Amino acid sequence: MARLRHQRFACIHEVNAAILPLLHQLNAKLFQKLPGSRASTFLALDAPALMPLPLQRYEIAHFKTVKVHIDYHVEVERHRYSVPHALVGQVLEARITTHVVEILHRGQRVASHARSRRQGDFTTVPSHMPEAHRAHLAWTPDRLIQWGRCIGPATELLVTRLSRNTSILNMAIVPV
Repeated sequence: MARLRHQRFACIHEVNAAILPLLHQLNAKLFQKLPGSRASTFLALDAPALMPLPLQRYEIAHFKTVKVHIDYHVEVERHRYSVPHALVGQVLEARITTHVVEILHRGQRVASHARSRRQGDFTTVPSHMPEAHRAHLAWTPDRLIQWGRCIGPATELLVTRLSRNTSILNMAIVPV
């Protein structure tokens, strides 16, 4: 840098252009007490150990201790995410990034969900549900209305109104 102290530069690109030949000279200069130069040492030691950058950018994660509710969901920022039903009652750890919520049990990931900002909602993976609960997935609002129609017009009307007004029937189930 001392060699450039009397020069004036209008932009960073001019500075970089002036530094580049000096950088090559510095890296090629032989060491005084060791064999080789900075460039030869880099090629011998560091270059073989270099690895490519990861394909995904690093995301900062926040961790939170969560307890699995009786409905096999954990609550993260007022949204509920499913975990395998065998973990009901256990205390787990949630790893929260900008786009993903991962649920960890003893350091092992047991569930991963796209992060949702919808408070009060559920994100459920059918494989996390007990077998009996999965059987209820076949009972869609249309199937319930059809069932009500078989009983009678008043029952059909009641089931239709309930299906429009009840968020339980419209719970988000994420296919695997």
